[in-house]
Amino acid sequence: MATTTGTSPPYPESLQLVSKAIGPLPSLNRLLERLEIERFLADLVRAGDRRQRLAPAVGLGVLLRNFLFARQPSMGWPSGPTASSRLCSA
Repeated sequence: MATTTGTSPPYPESLQLVSKAIGPLPSLNRLLERLEIERFLADLVRAGDRRQRLAPAVGLGVLLRNFLFARQPSMGWPSGPTASSRLCSA
Protein backbone atom coordinates (compact mmCIF):
# COMPACT_ATOMS: atom_id res chain seq x y z
CA MET A 1 0.00 0.00 0.00
CA ALA A 2 1.53 3.27 -1.12
CA THR A 3 1.25 6.45 0.88
CA THR A 4 1.80 9.94 -0.38
CA THR A 5 3.96 12.42 1.44
CA GLY A 6 4.67 16.04 0.79
CA THR A 7 2.38 18.71 -0.59
CA SER A 8 1.31 17.10 -3.87
CA PRO A 9 -2.24 15.69 -3.88
CA PRO A 10 -2.77 11.96 -4.56
CA TYR A 11 -4.80 12.76 -7.68
CA PRO A 12 -3.91 14.49 -10.95
CA GLU A 13 -4.13 18.28 -10.91
CA SER A 14 -6.42 18.24 -13.95
CA LEU A 15 -9.24 16.78 -11.83
CA GLN A 16 -11.45 19.19 -9.93
CA LEU A 17 -14.16 18.64 -7.40
CA VAL A 18 -17.37 20.41 -8.37
CA SER A 19 -20.09 20.64 -5.75
CA LYS A 20 -23.59 21.78 -6.55
CA ALA A 21 -26.43 22.26 -4.13
CA ILE A 22 -29.75 20.84 -5.22
CA GLY A 23 -33.05 21.56 -3.61
CA PRO A 24 -35.60 19.08 -2.35
CA LEU A 25 -37.35 18.76 -5.73
CA PRO A 26 -35.72 15.46 -6.85
CA SER A 27 -36.57 13.80 -3.54
CA LEU A 28 -40.10 15.17 -3.54
CA ASN A 29 -40.67 14.12 -7.16
CA ARG A 30 -39.56 10.58 -6.32
CA LEU A 31 -41.88 10.48 -3.30
CA LEU A 32 -44.85 11.75 -5.32
CA GLU A 33 -44.11 9.22 -8.06
CA ARG A 34 -44.11 6.38 -5.55
CA LEU A 35 -47.39 7.62 -4.07
CA GLU A 36 -48.84 7.91 -7.61
CA ILE A 37 -50.19 11.37 -6.79
CA GLU A 38 -50.65 12.34 -10.44
CA ARG A 39 -52.81 9.28 -11.10
CA PHE A 40 -54.77 9.99 -7.91
CA LEU A 41 -55.37 13.61 -8.97
CA ALA A 42 -56.35 12.49 -12.47
CA ASP A 43 -59.00 10.22 -10.94
CA LEU A 44 -60.38 13.07 -8.82
CA VAL A 45 -60.37 15.84 -11.42
CA ARG A 46 -62.43 15.84 -14.57
CA ALA A 47 -60.27 15.29 -17.64
CA GLY A 48 -59.59 18.33 -19.77
CA ASP A 49 -60.40 18.72 -23.42
CA ARG A 50 -58.17 18.94 -26.50
CA ARG A 51 -57.81 22.72 -26.20
CA GLN A 52 -55.89 22.45 -22.96
CA ARG A 53 -52.13 22.23 -23.20
CA LEU A 54 -51.70 20.95 -19.66
CA ALA A 55 -53.81 18.28 -17.99
CA PRO A 56 -55.57 19.54 -14.85
CA ALA A 57 -53.93 16.81 -12.74
CA VAL A 58 -50.47 17.97 -13.85
CA GLY A 59 -51.31 21.58 -12.93
CA LEU A 60 -52.51 20.44 -9.51
CA GLY A 61 -49.26 18.51 -9.08
CA VAL A 62 -47.27 21.68 -9.72
CA LEU A 63 -49.45 23.55 -7.23
CA LEU A 64 -48.92 20.79 -4.67
CA ARG A 65 -45.14 20.95 -5.10
CA ASN A 66 -45.25 24.73 -4.71
CA PHE A 67 -47.27 24.37 -1.50
CA LEU A 68 -45.00 21.65 -0.07
CA PHE A 69 -41.89 23.75 -0.68
CA ALA A 70 -43.54 26.72 1.07
CA ARG A 71 -42.39 28.97 -1.72
CA GLN A 72 -44.02 32.25 -2.51
CA PRO A 73 -47.34 31.72 -4.29
CA SER A 74 -47.52 32.65 -7.94
CA MET A 75 -50.20 35.24 -7.05
CA GLY A 76 -49.76 36.80 -3.63
CA TRP A 77 -52.31 38.30 -1.30
CA PRO A 78 -52.69 42.06 -1.35
CA SER A 79 -50.56 43.78 1.25
CA GLY A 80 -51.94 46.01 3.94
CA PRO A 81 -54.75 45.67 6.44
CA THR A 82 -57.60 43.36 5.56
CA ALA A 83 -61.23 43.42 6.54
CA SER A 84 -60.68 40.70 9.15
CA SER A 85 -57.81 42.61 10.79
CA ARG A 86 -59.97 45.75 11.00
CA LEU A 87 -62.71 43.76 12.77
CA CYS A 88 -60.24 42.37 15.32
CA SER A 89 -58.73 45.74 16.22
CA ALA A 90 -61.94 47.27 17.56
